[in-house]
Amino acid sequence: MHTDSDSSPHVAVINNVFARKWWPDGDAVGHVVRLGGRGETGDLLRIVGVVDDVKQYGLDTEVDSEIFFPQKQHQSNVMALLVRTAGDPESLAPAAESAIQSIDKEIPVRIHSMSYYISQTLRERQFLTLLLSLFAGLAIFLAALGVFGVAAYAVVSRRSEIAVRIALGAQPESVKRWISLQIVRRVALGCALGVVGAFVSVRLVRGMLYEVSPTDPIVLSSTCVLLLIVALMATWIPARRAASIDPMQTLRAE
Repeated sequence: MHTDSDSSPHVAVINNVFARKWWPDGDAVGHVVRLGGRGETGDLLRIVGVVDDVKQYGLDTEVDSEIFFPQKQHQSNVMALLVRTAGDPESLAPAAESAIQSIDKEIPVRIHSMSYYISQTLRERQFLTLLLSLFAGLAIFLAALGVFGVAAYAVVSRRSEIAVRIALGAQPESVKRWISLQIVRRVALGCALGVVGAFVSVRLVRGMLYEVSPTDPIVLSSTCVLLLIVALMATWIPARRAASIDPMQTLRAE
């Protein structure tokens, strides 16, 4: 593409990306560009307007420089006609199709709402999100099950110690907090290692994220808080069993 100051029989409209690239400090309207080559080989186009950037190929794609031409100036076998509606857009589909067929009955028509096209671009990411959500839910369930098993084993293996604590005056609530704290410390250590792993695996997951950094502090901190809450819930039953231990029976059995 080559900028020029000559007059042009053709007109075009460009998007903001194009305008900022070639005229970052001025108005692009009125300038003439030569498209398709240098010297005398390209078509001259006079810019008559600048429009907002539009994501043509998906919400997760970067907007590139774009030029829009009048249909009479550049004929195309495919045309997309956008119709602004009020209410249900599907209800206007028969009328729109009839209007197009009245011009040429041989024109194939395919009418969909904008929400349909947006959903089509999001289908793959929605599937991946659903799949990852299912695996994440399964991972949380297995983690909670593992924490429950570790907490239950800790209570069973330390029954004598817990019984001595209760015999010496430890209150049930303090016993529950003590058991929960032992487990939460281990989970917090696992969260710290997981954060380190997230920083290490940045390159592997960056392509699956949209406008979210793999090292986003809010996401990482929320995940750690969620895991700590799950760990506390998983330790509730074992901690309650520990607080209900009868010290006399336990020490007599030992």
